[in-house]
Amino acid sequence: MELNYSFTYKMMQLPCQAIYLNVFSSIVNQLIFIFNKMNKLFTFTISLILVYLPASNLISKSLSCDYILFEKPHKTNSKPNGLLYQEMDEIGRKKTKFLEYIGDLKHLDRSGWVMNKIDKPETVSGHMHRMSLIAMILDEDELKQTYGATFDLNKVIKMTLIHDMAECITGDYTPYDKIPKEKKQALEVEAIQYLTSYLPDKQANKLIELFDEYEERKSPESILTKEIDRFDLVLQAFQYEKQEYEKSGLVPDFEEFFDFAFVLSEIRDKQLKELVSSIMKQRSAFLKSVCGSKNDQDLIEN
Repeated sequence: MELNYSFTYKMMQLPCQAIYLNVFSSIVNQLIFIFNKMNKLFTFTISLILVYLPASNLISKSLSCDYILFEKPHKTNSKPNGLLYQEMDEIGRKKTKFLEYIGDLKHLDRSGWVMNKIDKPETVSGHMHRMSLIAMILDEDELKQTYGATFDLNKVIKMTLIHDMAECITGDYTPYDKIPKEKKQALEVEAIQYLTSYLPDKQANKLIELFDEYEERKSPESILTKEIDRFDLVLQAFQYEKQEYEKSGLVPDFEEFFDFAFVLSEIRDKQLKELVSSIMKQRSAFLKSVCGSKNDQDLIEN
């Protein structure tokens, strides 16, 4: 409430006393005006605090930006608001840390292309992203006819997005690194366990189950995911052949990525085989156009 005061002063007979009283009256009125302004500001500030701080439990922040919580007594068995906010903040920090690790995949170049001296090669994250889109453009009805009515294309999409997730910890190994398969798998499992430790149990278990299913290669979803992985490799190799020819006039020697025994024979899904067939026809036409003839290898970079 704003204070209203009026001061009535009777003028004294002496002129000097009237002057002093006028000055005093002016000072008092100014002080009252300032007090009223401060009172309004104080009331407005308190209102903001009551609106934005939940239940007045959150009192202040410490210098380390962690909340200082003062709990009110509760008669029920539910957790006090202070502890609830503290737990939520901890979960948020852990999830953020998990996402920061995953974010490293956006900047992790695929080692195979680095070894082949590709400038600014695809990243692990880019590889997984395109794999997910490859899965999405497949005909789900046809997949169900091939693998059964219970086939889950959404699971395939999820697997494509997590199958190389461990590489943000382990790095991207290639067959040329000569790391035993068992050791590589053990490192990846350890990395997955570490990454998912930052997540609540429910979400962590889902990711672990998906990763384990992919690694086992027993379900039709996991088998198709691996075939999509191989197909993306073939597509990327063809893309880089064209890219490097445009840059240097030379076609890199990427025959190993089109080897039937080790690569193409592993792609068995009908829709993917049709895409591979299309790529091979395009590649044959491309090599013929740049090399002049099938046997002319002068433009193939060794």
